Amino acid sequence: MEGDAGITSVEDCIRTWSPYILQVRNDTGLNAVVIGAQWGLETGWHQTGVRQGRVGWHGQFNLAGIMGPDGYPQDFSSYEEFAARYIAIIEAYAKTMGPPGSSIADSIRWLSESPWNGSHYMQDGHNVLQAVVDSFGDLIHTLLFGSPPEPRGVLTVVLTVAGYRPVKVDLVPLDTQTQ
Repeated sequence: MEGDAGITSVEDCIRTWSPYILQVRNDTGLNAVVIGAQWGLETGWHQTGVRQGRVGWHGQFNLAGIMGPDGYPQDFSSYEEFAARYIAIIEAYAKTMGPPGSSIADSIRWLSESPWNGSHYMQDGHNVLQAVVDSFGDLIHTLLFGSPPEPRGVLTVVLTVAGYRPVKVDLVPLDTQTQ
């Protein structure tokens, strides 16, 4: 596939995919960081697919393993065609599941519970999509929006139990990002 031969890193992938990630976010409400993480997870950050001639598991321009009627990964003529099909699938799922939430946690939960078979994201009791977001989420956010995510709020409390020294604990929300 011309133009994709130089894509070899997370940064290259997100830079290439960013217009389509943002289009999907705007049209579906899914969190943009989660979309980027899902596509990276599904393609191995461009190591296993998305190349002309179906090299690897995915079809041409297919970032999410969308299957065709023949049961094989579908080929698309462009990222634009792929994004339109991805949006149509999300919208169809939303008719029965309700809309996805825009926070990272809500979007991961929604994809994991969707008919997309997001259950394959669970390995040994851990959500692999969540692990990708944890590892690359700040980088994805920075590449998409030009700055790191806003710091998450921290609540500091002091626990005092009779007979023990007070302990200071920082409580950090699991997820407050909504982009």
